[in-house]
Amino acid sequence: MDALLLNERKGEIRQLRAAELTRLADRTSNLDDLLERASLPAGAPLRRLRILQVLVTAGVANAAASRALRLAVDQVEENVGRPTALTLAWLMDARSGERRLDALGDALTDRQASPGRGFPFAAPSRVRR
Repeated sequence: MDALLLNERKGEIRQLRAAELTRLADRTSNLDDLLERASLPAGAPLRRLRILQVLVTAGVANAAASRALRLAVDQVEENVGRPTALTLAWLMDARSGERRLDALGDALTDRQASPGRGFPFAAPSRVRR
């Protein structure tokens, strides 16, 4: 009887994860919403989702997501065997003090475009006489 309840709970967890990934894919939810729900006590099963899977589902190219994960791990200077196997729990770990989340956000930010028109030169100042 216990095995039956355990299998039922596993099915509920799979449905919860699938529903969240479907919301991401449909664009009815975003990464911030997912992280917020995963931080709640009822969202514990969501913390087992792989970061790579979440990013790809959210529309990030697989290669770009893998690269961003490697860059984020390098930036926080942690020794991780396979960055692509990291989960949301690793990303949200309170001991990191949001360093991991910030590093991933920086790695996903496109740095190809210049910050503004005329950068790095400023418009000439006008001197009153």
